[in-house]
Amino acid sequence: MVSWSQIPPEIKRHVVQKLDFMSRISLKNTSHLDRQIVESTKLYIPRARFGYKDGKSLVVIYTGIEKFLRLEIEKCGNGVIRKQL
Repeated sequence: MVSWSQIPPEIKRHVVQKLDFMSRISLKNTSHLDRQIVESTKLYIPRARFGYKDGKSLVVIYTGIEKFLRLEIEKCGNGVIRKQL
């Protein structure tokens, strides 16, 4: 059986194209070569939501079936930004 590290980069790129957002992030953190492959492969985000109100920003990224990555960003004193995941 062939392991992931033995698969040619061209084939890995085809696999990465099919991965959801969070799976790509996980793969990107496994090795230098995988990071390069993930970063060089186009990312398709099927749905995203953005909002801003009273100095607070909200970004919601669709990551899979019924799964979302929610980022809340708030401007604090002296230009410091606080993020909540």
